[in-house]
Formats: sequence, C-alpha cells, structure tokens
Amino acid sequence: MDVVKSQLRVGRIKKKRLMKLRRMVKAAEVRPLYRMPPEVATMNSEIALLTRNSGVIRVRLVYPEDADKRAGRLSITSQSGMCLLGRRQGDPLRFSVRVHEVVYQPEANDDFHL
Repeated sequence: MDVVKSQLRVGRIKKKRLMKLRRMVKAAEVRPLYRMPPEVATMNSEIALLTRNSGVIRVRLVYPEDADKRAGRLSITSQSGMCLLGRRQGDPLRFSVRVHEVVYQPEANDDFHL
C-alpha cells in the first residue's frame, strides 16, 4: 500500500479509488504465496482477456509507476486494474469481456523478486 499512498500524494490516484482498493485488500482472502492458485490474477500477472469484438487482448497488472496502457500494462490503481485483481480464468469482467487465461503468474513461477 506504500506505493499507492505515494501515488495519492503526487495526485496520480483519486482518494475514492484508494479507498476502494483498501476495501478490496481488507476483504481479500490471504494465502501464502506458494498456495496461490495459478489461475488467479495477481500483481505482475499477464492476463489474456477475451472480448466479443477484438478477440484476445493481453495485459499485465502492474504498479502505477510501471503502467503504460499502450503497452498493455495496467496500473493496479486503475479501474481496469482493480477489476482484474483476484479474478480467475473464465471470470466475466463486463458484458462482453472475460478472463480467458492467466498466461503468467509470478507466484506459479517462483518469481518472488518482481
């Protein structure tokens, strides 16, 4: 949450969004890293989204300072990023979008340095 607080200080995240993210974190099921199911989207996961119009789109869930929408790196503090965090393969996001596949998850690959 320190990263998010720093983004709030420099005006890169709205307070309302920060409060939503805090609620999500408090409500989350906490698991040891080695017990995280590989089909769950976590920080630095690469996710394939299936859309009705565009087919498959790949995105990565990142910290705010690494975000670049054009490169498919979505900030955890963005609306889309918060929507993806904790979602599983097959979960619907919106009417025409669903999580097709969690292509890469750091915990499933023992990449704990990210």
